[in-house]
Amino acid sequence: MIDLLKPSTAKVMTSHLRFHLVPAFGRLRLDEIGQEQVQMFVGKLAKGRSRHTILNVLGTLASVLKMARKWGYAVAGFQQSDLVMPCSKPRKPARFFTAEQARSIIGLAGEPWRTIFTLAAMTGLRPGEVLGLSLDDLDFEQRLIFVRRSAWYSHLISPKSTRSVATVPMPGPLSEVMTN
Repeated sequence: MIDLLKPSTAKVMTSHLRFHLVPAFGRLRLDEIGQEQVQMFVGKLAKGRSRHTILNVLGTLASVLKMARKWGYAVAGFQQSDLVMPCSKPRKPARFFTAEQARSIIGLAGEPWRTIFTLAAMTGLRPGEVLGLSLDDLDFEQRLIFVRRSAWYSHLISPKSTRSVATVPMPGPLSEVMTN
């Protein structure tokens, strides 16, 4: 099952299994993993982990149990909506560089970093999306950038989400940097 997923998803799910799910449920039969056991697991996981992480780990557990059910195993299961989840902590404000800081970083960078940083700063693309671009993705006449893939650990994969597949305008100053 895991080898059918995007490599990035498979890596995260493997980590969830190794560090959280197998240690917590590895000695139980699938039909013993019910609402009560999952709620106790959430309570333990909540100490030192964000709500977002807990939801991601529960998503992996739900996927494993769903596949086991499809394969004909007796599975107790749980309803995520019935779990008591920890409160979300207020988000910290996103960190960012000011325009002047970005100009300074770009000015000090050598190639190819100067072009990479300029592209990221002027488009807002994720690092993997920038590194996944090829010359075919750049239309200098219409000044457009086509985001079609992402780089992940030296592999080209589909972007993070379907909404990430996009056409992004190429500002004039970026076009100049890219053609020089």
